Amino acid sequence: LLAAYVGADLRLLDQELDKLLTYAGPRHAVTEDDVRRMVPAAAQTSIFEMVDAVAARDSRTALRLLHGLLDDGEAPLYLLFMITRQFRILLQVRLLQTANLAPSELAQRLGQHPFVVEKASRQARQFTVPQLEAILGRLLQADLALKSSGINPVLELDMLVVGLTRGQIKGGH
Repeated sequence: LLAAYVGADLRLLDQELDKLLTYAGPRHAVTEDDVRRMVPAAAQTSIFEMVDAVAARDSRTALRLLHGLLDDGEAPLYLLFMITRQFRILLQVRLLQTANLAPSELAQRLGQHPFVVEKASRQARQFTVPQLEAILGRLLQADLALKSSGINPVLELDMLVVGLTRGQIKGGH
């Protein structure tokens, strides 16, 4: 969770680890709740939460977080990129789940942090490979629409999130 919040900035990671260890002290190990409470809730956190809500098919939370991010000035194309990134990871995980790999090997093969792969493994079970392929096709359509059609980007993202979270994008098979 800390790696998802902080990203690849090792200096910031070290700083946040020191802060968390000081906060936890000798009382106990650092928990997820400690990370959520002590690590700044940057826009990245909300983006990951929004993407997770989309993957979990939680329309209300996904739309609330989406509009919060848009209100904070996040670019619609960046938000679409992050949603697409998540569904690419879900497809990759879903395809590799049949190989019965250990979570650490799965993370290594995908070049992702084990925390990301563990969460994606749970989410990927909710989808079939054809569904994920169809979702990626819909995400491509949204990307093209945002870049070329002059469509209202907020409306396009709203329609996309509703379609994804309500299972309206069906795959074959």
